[in-house]
Amino acid sequence: FLVFDLKEHAIINQLLFLMIHKFYLKEIFYHRSLSLLLGSCLLELAAIPSLNELSLTSQRNDLAALLKYINDHYTTITLKKLATEFGYNQNYLGNMLKTKTGATFQEMIDQKRLIEAQRLLRESSMTIDTIAENLGYKSTPSLFKLFQSKMQMSPTQYRHFSKKVN
Repeated sequence: FLVFDLKEHAIINQLLFLMIHKFYLKEIFYHRSLSLLLGSCLLELAAIPSLNELSLTSQRNDLAALLKYINDHYTTITLKKLATEFGYNQNYLGNMLKTKTGATFQEMIDQKRLIEAQRLLRESSMTIDTIAENLGYKSTPSLFKLFQSKMQMSPTQYRHFSKKVN
C-alpha cells in the first residue's frame, strides 16, 4: 500500500470528491467520467512523495546518524549507550544494525578500532599500550587479540611490516 498525506493538495481532494460524487449519482457515462478522474488523480499523486518513501528516507537518515555516531564515539560507546542516545531498545538496535549493515555492533567497533590502530602504528611512534588506551581498550591484550584474529599478526609485527613496505 502507498499512503499519501493529502492535506496540502486541494486538487487531489477535489478529484476524489468528484469521483465519489459521480459514483453515487450514477449519471449517464459515469464510468467514463470515473475513469478520466481516476487517471487525473493518479497523475497528481505521482508528483507527491508517499509517506512510505518519506519513512524509508527517514530510516536511511537514522541509520546514517547511527553509523556516524558510532564512528565518532567508537572509543567509549556501548550498544546500551547508543540505544539510549537514539531512543531504541538495546536488543532491537543490535538486530537492526546487523540487518541493515551485515555487521554486529561489536564488529563495527572492532573494524573502526583496527583501522585506527593500523593508522597509528604506521604514522606515529606511540607505544602499543598508548594506542590501545586511545582506542578505548581497558587492556593492551585486547588490541593484540583483535590484531591476531583479523590480521594474523601482532600490532608489533604490523608496525614492523608496514615500515618495511613503506
